[in-house]
Amino acid sequence: MKNSLKALLALVLTVNLLLSAGCKQYKIEVTMNEDGSGMRTVQLSTPTIGEDNLEIGLDEFRSLFGLSEKRGWSMQRVLKETEEGEERDKYIFTLDSKAKRISSWQAMSGDIEIRGTLEKGPLADVSFYNEIEVERIDGGILTYRETLTWNRLKESVIDMTIALFRNNMAQEYPFLSQQELDMLAYFTAGIVSIAWYGEEVAEDQISDEMYETSAAVYIEHIIRKNHPDEDLSNILSVVKRTFDDEYETQFDNFLKEKLPGAYLAGHTAISFMVTMPGEIVETNAQHVEGNTAIWKHDVTMVAFNHPVELFVKAKLTK
Repeated sequence: MKNSLKALLALVLTVNLLLSAGCKQYKIEVTMNEDGSGMRTVQLSTPTIGEDNLEIGLDEFRSLFGLSEKRGWSMQRVLKETEEGEERDKYIFTLDSKAKRISSWQAMSGDIEIRGTLEKGPLADVSFYNEIEVERIDGGILTYRETLTWNRLKESVIDMTIALFRNNMAQEYPFLSQQELDMLAYFTAGIVSIAWYGEEVAEDQISDEMYETSAAVYIEHIIRKNHPDEDLSNILSVVKRTFDDEYETQFDNFLKEKLPGAYLAGHTAISFMVTMPGEIVETNAQHVEGNTAIWKHDVTMVAFNHPVELFVKAKLTK
């Protein structure tokens, strides 16, 4: 894997998907009627509770994914035959909801929820959730809108990355004070954020070397103010080392230990099927089959950098 600030984006979006990506499957089916009423079924199926070296209990898994009986979720445990002919358990969690009127749909917001961790502390607010909005427009138009959002996952990953960079700088340049290391950490956090957003905006027009070299030049400039005679020739190598192959292991361990819910989300696929009561006239769905709009995503990729909206508009037949 190449060393770069910009490569962080691709790494974070793919490292924890691995070969078993999509082992866990969300399937959401929505059926709307002309009067705005309808049904919604959310189903999560998984052949395993944990993933790879992350072992958790059933109760912890249900808490991380918001699958409690108090919220209306049921659980079915069935035997499934593998390709090798072995029988293994498969867990199926289901939540059925009924909308009596248009205003009922908004109350279903949050029926998809993944908490990053159950522990209290600075990472307690990392979570994935959905928001639903249904609207009737004059002229016989009905719209369905669902927004998927990761709250503070990106920021938490940046914080972890900067802590790694800070540690590398402290080891390479032990004369740096805590205040100086903090200043460098704040600056580098800004560079990482710019690189992250720039990946989408610039579409690779900004080279990896430019990010790396620019960061190293400014970091050297900051340090030289207080240490004009020190040898700072290795700053670029420290920047590169922060994002080398070792980072993948560090990131993987960070998710498993600190954000197990986010790690499990990285092995989760999600699909939506929204059936409208009339002809679909506008949608951002990946596929349309008759009056049904269909989306398929991976949970970590769907809304990592910014919220993602699923939208469909239909013209009623009457």
